[in-house]
Amino acid sequence: MRVLLAGQTYGPRNGPGVFTRNLARGLVASGHEVTVAVPAARLRSSGGDDGGVRICEVRGVTLAPLYPDVVVSVGARQIVKRILRDSRADVVHVQDHYPLSRAFVRAAREESVPIVATNHFVPENITAQTWFGRVAPLRRAFDRFSWKLVKDVLNAAAVATSPTATAAAILTRHGVSAPVRVISCGVDTKRFTPKPAHHDGTVAIYVGRLDRDKDVATLVEAISRCDGVRLVIVGRGREERRLQKSGRVIFKGFVGDEELPQLLRSADFFAIAGRAELQSIATLEAMACGLPVVAANALALPELVSPGVNGELFRPGDAADAARAIARLMDRKECWAAMSRASREIAERHDLSNTVRAYEKLYAEVL
Repeated sequence: MRVLLAGQTYGPRNGPGVFTRNLARGLVASGHEVTVAVPAARLRSSGGDDGGVRICEVRGVTLAPLYPDVVVSVGARQIVKRILRDSRADVVHVQDHYPLSRAFVRAAREESVPIVATNHFVPENITAQTWFGRVAPLRRAFDRFSWKLVKDVLNAAAVATSPTATAAAILTRHGVSAPVRVISCGVDTKRFTPKPAHHDGTVAIYVGRLDRDKDVATLVEAISRCDGVRLVIVGRGREERRLQKSGRVIFKGFVGDEELPQLLRSADFFAIAGRAELQSIATLEAMACGLPVVAANALALPELVSPGVNGELFRPGDAADAARAIARLMDRKECWAAMSRASREIAERHDLSNTVRAYEKLYAEVL
């Protein structure tokens, strides 16, 4: 089967990029031909290849200085049509509602190529970063506009997918009429494996973007209230400089694929405060490493974390409650071995091989 994946990112910069890369590599390993199309401010003259995945970069414009790490491809209709024709794709699978994906949806419809669309987005991913997100009328207007764009793409697909039941329910509630299938983003449980034994419970770790929608500031404040606990932060983002003013926090910056599993295994538990998580691949990777999780009781995180079973939950944005959740975890160290096993067992249900098979089956259905 020939599959064309299109989206804003490919690789470790964010969750959708990690998902796209993992799926593309998994499909290639299963014998399929995969082309990935992504925007790029600077094109590589020789094109790109990632372990058999053909990478097609489409020239875009950066949104700097507002969003220097975001590149948007506009007016790429002819390039998109050429990539679609050259790939001879049997199915087009888009990852978002942004201009490049929209162009591939239009081209696929013109060529009668089946479309699958995955949603990784809620408007808070953007409004949490911006001044207008703090102005209620503007935020509501942006939400309506964003959901219209999302629905335009998802409703053009034969099937829409979302990684959790929570995420799927959000789509249905906002008027997505296409059939919605729940398929986990998946995690490589062969690469992310448990450590042989727990340490002393003093090291928490967070992995992900350092942007406002991730609310890492709540974790930093919570750790400041917990005696003897340090927080390791892995990632970069707009909030990095502000967060670095805090004590008892170790900043690792961006960490490559090879180092990340070992770094997760060196911690005692994972912490995440994001209020707009539709699944959280980083949490799944930590759980695959056998870490208990302290998480915000928000959106889809409770689908991964059960209090007293593999971690604790706290009220979103409430640093005092997050500190209490950490204290509850610290007070139950005798249960950590069981929590570690529970985290691993949950992660194994989301093994990447299951995700690849689910998408292979879905692609076959829409052909």
